[in-house]
Amino acid sequence: MDNIILGTSLACAAGVAAAFRADLRALRARERAMRQGAEFSWGPNGHELRIVLPGLRSAEVTAVESGRIEAALLVEPPVLFLLIRFRGQTDRVALGLVCSCCWWGSPEERTDPPASEVVRFVLVEGQSGIVRAIRTSSFSLEFTRSFHGAIDEQARLGYDPAHEVAVEAMVRQYSTDQLWHCCQVRCSA
Repeated sequence: MDNIILGTSLACAAGVAAAFRADLRALRARERAMRQGAEFSWGPNGHELRIVLPGLRSAEVTAVESGRIEAALLVEPPVLFLLIRFRGQTDRVALGLVCSCCWWGSPEERTDPPASEVVRFVLVEGQSGIVRAIRTSSFSLEFTRSFHGAIDEQARLGYDPAHEVAVEAMVRQYSTDQLWHCCQVRCSA
């Protein structure tokens, strides 16, 4: 009887191990297929900008960890862009990105952004899903107020499918630097 229980236990353990390996393969595939780019969100602890990029270089990681951060807003209703630059050791832009922000939904579903200017930057290697840098900084109070005002204005306009078309057209038409020069509000974080 002990042999039967032991045999059953081994078969069960083998099945669990096989299921675990399959789950692990699926998880790694999802991580590799992570959405590339930047996503801005907020919660009770402040703002967060999650940046997912493949093939990160050490200069980009270092810039996010300790370089000078610049932020800018481009508001062309209904389009709202948050632009971020991380400067490297030589003060050259090591990583610049544009994040399109969308804040629609019914008033009951929306949560107000936190009054805090605190923002957490999370840099994720897009192929492995490994977090390479986390840094907390602050936007200026003026920048935060402008950003929240733009979010409120966009939410009041409501959702329009033309928004995605307008975002894509602007991103295709202008480089990050050109968009940066069109920004109305800027700050160093």
